[in-house]
Amino acid sequence: MKTRFSYAVPLVGLFCLAAAPAWGEVSLVDTPAGQAFKARQYDVALAEFQRLVAQHPKDALVLRYLAITLDRMGRYQEAIQVYHQALALTPLNPSLHFHMGTTYYKGGWTDYAEQSFRRVIQIAPDTLYGERARQYLDALAHQRIQLQPSGPPHPWGFYLQAGLQSDSNIPSAPRDPALFAGDRSGVRIFEYLWGTYRFLRQPGWLGALEASTYQAQYPEDAFRRFRLSLYTLGASLQRTTTLWTLPVIGSVKYEHRTALLGGDTYSRSHVVTAGGQIGFTPETSTQVYYRYTRDDFTNEGFDPALSSRDADNHVFGLAQVWYYANRKGQVRVGYEFQDNRADGLNFKMDGHKISLGGVIPLPWEAQANLGADYSRETYPDFQGPVRRKTDRRSFTAGLSKWFTRHILGRLDAAYTNEGSTYDLLSYRRWVFGGSVAYVY
Repeated sequence: MKTRFSYAVPLVGLFCLAAAPAWGEVSLVDTPAGQAFKARQYDVALAEFQRLVAQHPKDALVLRYLAITLDRMGRYQEAIQVYHQALALTPLNPSLHFHMGTTYYKGGWTDYAEQSFRRVIQIAPDTLYGERARQYLDALAHQRIQLQPSGPPHPWGFYLQAGLQSDSNIPSAPRDPALFAGDRSGVRIFEYLWGTYRFLRQPGWLGALEASTYQAQYPEDAFRRFRLSLYTLGASLQRTTTLWTLPVIGSVKYEHRTALLGGDTYSRSHVVTAGGQIGFTPETSTQVYYRYTRDDFTNEGFDPALSSRDADNHVFGLAQVWYYANRKGQVRVGYEFQDNRADGLNFKMDGHKISLGGVIPLPWEAQANLGADYSRETYPDFQGPVRRKTDRRSFTAGLSKWFTRHILGRLDAAYTNEGSTYDLLSYRRWVFGGSVAYVY
């Protein structure tokens, strides 16, 4: 389950402005600067706050709102300089550290943003600023894991990836060469394009429409029939809030997927995923989710009562994540239970899956990803001489690095060993590859 951070820059600044103590003979909110700020007339507010700073250079409150105004105008470096001026006057002010952190976040200065948010938690852990700082730290951690640039979500987002992979067993054929003749290895060229429009971007809320396509081709003639195309349309809604004092993210997502093999429709699926995560400590995240899939396959097999793969699939998952190295790294342990209620007896299945993964920060802003999965599937109604069971072991390793704010390079390797009580269904497979992606 992918988790995206909603643009939760709270209205804390505006609330504090309205509740500011008397400044001079009037509250700051009642000055021309405060009125222009409330009206989002930032050009006017900037000139007025600069005038006030010239008159009162030691007033941290005026400096704070001058910095926030510069932030709202996209002048992040100037805003940071003003925040430092204010912090020289009041170094333990959580509001200044928090707002400076949000400016660093929007400007893409990830490490400095983390330092500011951690300082907020040290100074004021049980305040609204502390809660919001934890949410930002969660956002930065998830963006790293999902290989997304830091910063608030723009209305539009794009991800374009292209690469080559070397596949040792393209058809996932059994190990017995007598059951599969010919060379089973080959090179796969793939492209992936994902786009989103975020129609809802409010503090605590993020709503998005998404579309994606994945294309894979094998230049060798022997495997041209394995040309794969996937198309997905979807929508999602995410809520970021707190439960008591704990940061909570809840989400629901719908997807319609269409798969084509060799240009012909292979399957259509409707997928609904609902989940949530909660941070019981600043360095952990507990995630639960449920995913329902309705699969409709074009080919019903030799006898629909036995071989139809059409199914209602239910997955229940739980994952625990531990962060380390200032949340740049993580260790993840997960469990899934799957109930596949297929129309055909041979595809009714119960499955259990245990996964272990990790993200390791490396020098030069690189990142290593490691993963291992073990799953067991049992087919209680399988029509054969012995009961069908499948044990699958998968191992993955990846290395990624941002070369610019938008260009991401990746190297990946994966190994799968699937053993079944039927040799016809057992196989081994190695996949190596590299890719380059443009992310916006």
